[in-house]
Amino acid sequence: MDPEREDTARWLEEGRELLGMLHDEVEHLAQENERLRAELGRLDQLQAVIARVNQDNDRLRAERDELLAGFRRIADLVEELRRSRGTRGRARRGSLSRMRRPHGHPRGRHLPDSIAVATPIAYTAVAPRPLRRSRWATRRGSCAR
Repeated sequence: MDPEREDTARWLEEGRELLGMLHDEVEHLAQENERLRAELGRLDQLQAVIARVNQDNDRLRAERDELLAGFRRIADLVEELRRSRGTRGRARRGSLSRMRRPHGHPRGRHLPDSIAVATPIAYTAVAPRPLRRSRWATRRGSCAR
């Protein structure tokens, strides 16, 4: 063969290899494109979820603000009532202890273990005193000896 045909054959072979590599690269890019499209769809779904969560968050914040305003109003009314009764922010002696008696006790009703007491400054938790054994409780068998 003459040198010109050998050069042409070599260039053709190199061109085929180059085209094969380019074809492989195009296939790889097409697969990557499909993967990115799927990822974009997932991102769109997540953005929709984020938008719903933001709407719920805004709604819940508005509800929270409304409840806080109600609690503040209740605290103001409690403080006003305390001032009108002359207790100056302190509960009268025995008033909370009467309220903390267990359900079924002849002189009171059951309240939760922790009672939120509203004050103009803050809301604080008041833990109840432990119940003492009484003749009523031991006769009824509700306290262990």
